[in-house]
Amino acid sequence: MVDGLTQSVAQWFTGEMNDAPGAEHISVKEMANEVGVAPMTIYRLLHEGEIPYHRIGKLMRVKRHDWKQYLAEAWNGGRDAS
Repeated sequence: MVDGLTQSVAQWFTGEMNDAPGAEHISVKEMANEVGVAPMTIYRLLHEGEIPYHRIGKLMRVKRHDWKQYLAEAWNGGRDAS
């Protein structure tokens, strides 16, 4: 049971499970490809707190809902420039 759970967690964080329809999380690479920017642009947004993310080690994942919300706000006039 634990080995199966460990494998599932590893697949989730390496992005192997993100190909499934309705996957809950998205990788930096997927976000960058979706909007046509360099992955470093996405990393900058994550580090600046613009998009909430989850991290284990060096891997970062964003809830798909949070990504879509960020895009909607960005396309509709952007976020507050505080």
